[in-house]
Amino acid sequence: MKADRTAILTSAPCLFTVVPDETATAKPSVLSAWEAVGGVGYANDVIPLRRSDSQNLAALVRASLPATMVREGRLLYESQ
Repeated sequence: MKADRTAILTSAPCLFTVVPDETATAKPSVLSAWEAVGGVGYANDVIPLRRSDSQNLAALVRASLPATMVREGRLLYESQ
């Protein structure tokens, strides 16, 4: 997702990743998420968040990143 709908073509995309609640680590690792997409050829921001945390924030805080992603983001891949 671009930073906002007015972003120019050269804006770096943000990759908001929602990981399962059962993810083994105590906190999803920004470093491991960044390493997973580090070779795509352009600057990127990767933000991992557990599914339940994402859903709670989206429901409770309209100005939160998860709520913004629900309103304006694009789903690239979904795994069950």
